[in-house]
Amino acid sequence: MNILQKINSIIPASSKRIFSQNYLRLFSSTITQPQTIGENEIAVPQKDKLYSRLEIELKGIEPEVMRSYAWYAQKSAEHLGIKIGRCYAARKSEKDRWTVLKSVHVHAKHLVSYEARTYYRFMNFHNLTQSTLETFLEYIQRNLPEGTAMKATKIEIQPLPEHIVKSIEENAK
Repeated sequence: MNILQKINSIIPASSKRIFSQNYLRLFSSTITQPQTIGENEIAVPQKDKLYSRLEIELKGIEPEVMRSYAWYAQKSAEHLGIKIGRCYAARKSEKDRWTVLKSVHVHAKHLVSYEARTYYRFMNFHNLTQSTLETFLEYIQRNLPEGTAMKATKIEIQPLPEHIVKSIEENAK
């Protein structure tokens, strides 16, 4: 009995079709070819955008989980050859406190207090290309732990506008 027959004997009949589609997807691959605009014309690939900095803000309820995730993101950046900047955590957490009645209708003197703490962690990465940045962000976003939110800010490097370049050249003469 091969491995597929063993797996199929374990899986219920209703989910066999879904499993087989996903199983086949694991072994399939796609081949990308250059786009053709017309006859004998090939589209020129666009240049990657350059980013001076990627700022990532993590917001969560477990500081140890966020610290571990920050270590994971830094090691991932090292393997991709990304320059790592400052990585730090905010000193204090945000505390939201509220007090409500224990019972909805009666016993106004009996109260319960609740508190929710939110922790922050910041990471900076420098000098990225568009393809590297997109690959890195997708990779770390897919592995974001439960109870953690991520905000990514990209700072793009853009060339000077033509009218400013002309005025600089005129002033230099």
